[in-house]
Amino acid sequence: MAKSASIIIVQVLLVFFAQGAHATDNGQWKGYHLTPYQQNWFSTVRVPQSDVICCTIADGFPVVAESHGDHFWINYKGHWYEVPDAAVVHNSVNPIGVPIAWLKLVGDYVTGIRCFLPADET
Repeated sequence: MAKSASIIIVQVLLVFFAQGAHATDNGQWKGYHLTPYQQNWFSTVRVPQSDVICCTIADGFPVVAESHGDHFWINYKGHWYEVPDAAVVHNSVNPIGVPIAWLKLVGDYVTGIRCFLPADET
C-alpha cells in the first residue's frame, strides 16, 4: 500500500513539474506576434560571463531603454532603473527588435536585473 502511494506521489510531482517546465510569457509579449524561433530564442540568452541562461520568455520584458554616458537605464512600469554593467549581454543578437530586460520581481517592484539586451541597431 505504501509503495503504491509513493508511486502516485511521484506521478503527481512529475505532472506538476512538466507543466511548470514550459515557460510562457505573462502577457508582456502580447501584440508582438513572436515567431516560434523568437519564443525559443529567449531560452538561449546567457548571463554575461556565465553559462547560465538569463531565464525564459516569462522573465523577459520589453522595456524603454536609454543610454546615459556608458550606462543603460530601463523604464519598467514608470520607474527608471540603472542596468548593472555585469547584466548587459554583448554576445547575442536581439531578434525581437526592442530592448529586453530579464527582471527579478517582487510584485511589480524590480529587485534586480538579471540580464539586459538592447535593441539591435540597424
